[in-house]
Amino acid sequence: MKKRVIIIGGLSAGPSAAAKARREDENVEIILFEKTANISYATCGIPYALSGKIKDREKLMVVKPDLLRTRFNVDLRLNEPVIHIDTDKQEVRTHKGEYMYDKLVFATGGSPLIPPIKNLESCDLWSTCKTIEDFDKIVKDDVLSDKKSIAIIGAGLIGLEAAENLILAGKAVHIIELGTNVLPILSEAYATLIKNKLLENGIQLHLNTTATELKGSVEISGD
Repeated sequence: MKKRVIIIGGLSAGPSAAAKARREDENVEIILFEKTANISYATCGIPYALSGKIKDREKLMVVKPDLLRTRFNVDLRLNEPVIHIDTDKQEVRTHKGEYMYDKLVFATGGSPLIPPIKNLESCDLWSTCKTIEDFDKIVKDDVLSDKKSIAIIGAGLIGLEAAENLILAGKAVHIIELGTNVLPILSEAYATLIKNKLLENGIQLHLNTTATELKGSVEISGD
């Protein structure tokens, strides 16, 4: 009986695992489940699409679904999230059915941490900046055309890349950071150099600051 590998997650690790599994065994059955309509896109390029450095959304797409299906013979299931896993039965379940597996690969990645901000659930004027769906929402909300002032919560790598590109797009940019400096993964000396460069480029920093409420604008405390 043909062995089956099931992979959950289609961003970058999932398609890579599928290609590796096919190279290891040309006869194995490979099913890849992805909860969205998109696979294998350049998340690190999303901030640069905000400024137009990356001019075409399609430039963010790395691997086309048909490539996985035809070149690597992967049964790709888009818009089909896995909702239950039974490790005793070696079975996964989606809204479309149940699937047995011989090997299971988790490649779902992480989820952004969304702080507890008042009125966030009832307001649509915000987005995370992690997925291609996030980018599509930012464009749909006319952030790049109509909005003049943008608040970014978090001074990590993605936050600073987004800030850099939104400044280039002509926006007024505020970065709200709970910590004492930007990029806490770096030493204080390097982080301070970057902080000074941000200030030189007109980005307004609110350090030691917490976003507390969203009501058309973001209410903050601290700083």
